[in-house]
Formats: sequence, C-alpha cells, structure tokens
Amino acid sequence: MGTLDLELGHKSWSFLFYLFHHFPRLMLGIGPDAVFVCIGYVLRFMNRLGLNRTRMMMSHGWTYDKEEGFRCPMSIRERLVNACAKNETAEAAEIKWEEKTKEKWKYWSYAQRREYELCCEIGEFASFGISTKELKYDATLSCLGMTKVMRVWRTDEDLRTCKRFCILLPFTGDEGFYLRKDRSQELVAKGVCCLIPELPYYGSRRALEGQTEFFMRSISDYSTKALVSYADVVALTAHVKETLAMHNHESGSLVISGCSIGGYYCVPAAILAQLLTKNNKKMRKGKRSVNLKIGVSAFCGWLSFDNWFQDEEKLPMAVLLTNLEMLAN
Repeated sequence: MGTLDLELGHKSWSFLFYLFHHFPRLMLGIGPDAVFVCIGYVLRFMNRLGLNRTRMMMSHGWTYDKEEGFRCPMSIRERLVNACAKNETAEAAEIKWEEKTKEKWKYWSYAQRREYELCCEIGEFASFGISTKELKYDATLSCLGMTKVMRVWRTDEDLRTCKRFCILLPFTGDEGFYLRKDRSQELVAKGVCCLIPELPYYGSRRALEGQTEFFMRSISDYSTKALVSYADVVALTAHVKETLAMHNHESGSLVISGCSIGGYYCVPAAILAQLLTKNNKKMRKGKRSVNLKIGVSAFCGWLSFDNWFQDEEKLPMAVLLTNLEMLAN
C-alpha cells in the first residue's frame, strides 16, 4: 500500500503541474512566462499604491542603508580573484555535524523498484565568503558568517567508501532543506552522497535588518549572495576532496547541480572550485593526491520544474546526474 501511495502521489503532482503549465496556453493563448510577467507588474503597481508593503518584491536601490555597503560584494570579489591569481588552495569546510538532527526514513526507488533506508543530518561550517572586513561595510550581514548544510546518504553504505558526491543548490525562494532532500532521494538510492547547503539570505542566513522573507533588499545584496554562495561551494568541494583523501581514495566524482538561481550559480561556482582546490596537488590534511572529477548539471529556468514532475521514468535531476559518466563509474 505504501508503494501504491507513493506512485499515486507522484502522478497527482504530475497532473497538477500539467494543468498549471498548459492551462494558460490552452485557455488564454499565452505561456506561463507571460502570466508571471503580469503578476510582477500587478505587484509593482500595488507597491506604488502602498497596498503590498509587507511583501516588497522590488529592490530598494543599489545598497540597503549606506552608500559604502556596495563595497561589501566588491571586497568579496577581490578576495576570490586574488586567491585565483595567487594560485592559492581553498580551506576545506570544517563541518560540525549535529547528532540530534539525524533522521532516518524508508524510501521506495522508482528506478530500481526496491526500498532503501536513507539518513540525513545537518551540520554547520564557517563561510570564508564573508569576513570582518565586509561586516564593517554592512553589519546586518553577520548572519552570513555560518553556513548550514544537510548530508543525505544510504544507511546500508559506509560513507568512508563513498566516492560519488553531489552538491544541490536551491531554486529561488527554496528556504530550508525539505524540497531538495525530497528531490535527492532517487539520487541517494543510486549510492551518491548529497550535500544540501543553505544559501545566503535564505532561512537562518537572512539579513538582520530590512529583509522580507527571501527577497533581496538591494542590488548589492544580489552580488553578495552570489559571491558568498560561490565561496561556500568551493569550501564544500574542498571538504569532499579532504574526505576522499582521508579515506585513502585516489579518485572521486562530484556534481554541482541546481535549479533556477541555483542553476545560474553552478557554472561559476564549479570553475572557482576547480581553480581553488588544485586537483593535481595533495590536499593539506590528506596524505595523497585525489583526482576529483567535477561536473555541472544546471536547470536555469523556472519551467525546468517540468522535468521534475512530468516523467517518472526520467526522475528529473537524479537520473540526469546518475547517468553522467563521472557518476556512473
């Protein structure tokens, strides 16, 4: 009965998304993108009339408070550029896993037609994307200093033998871990360990002042969000390499994946990770050199969700990732 419920639930989501995706085109002759544009204009008109002040969608300007706040993203950018220019090696994320957050559950794999026991836990590490220098320009960003990350894996597999990893970045407004944890299950069933970080300005990392829900306060914040996210992915990539080296693996594979805004962050984050983790050199704590293959799987448009719910044979992101040569070996 549990299996039947899961399959019915999956088909229900597929049907609902099909209606949402095709109803505007069939009934109004317009696509979903046009609907979102209309909604945006309506919300902006409401903002001007003062009817939507609690949910401000648009930017306040270049910076939130002080003019020098724009120096914050410039400072982060300068630090990352200098690290690449000087051929530096990034520090691995020192993740402190919280035992009390550990959770186990049963999952039925559609692709493999069998049940697995999965496990997750949440940890935290210090982000090198933000420093005291940036906080002098904007003290409201002190919450960006620590990054929460969830790790999901199969309980019947020893993490010490795992050589396949995936970093899942969120879509716009994806606060917390629930949705990405749910989407990662089929991938984890294939034997991949998933790392799910919380991005800046989301959840516990919202700005201390001026931020409404997950919306950005200013154009400067958009830049800061991207740059700190890149730094977090670099730190997690170094963490993966350190883990492989610590368990005496000579090689491994990592895919950096995301949808919507996470999809746009994938490529620059992967490039920085490749440059700053030095695939051809020994890690600082490891005793051997690790050849880590880094791949990217990005869904940059909101309508990419069509791939998530339409076809259970594809099983969206998970199958695309597991079919990559680097994760298949």
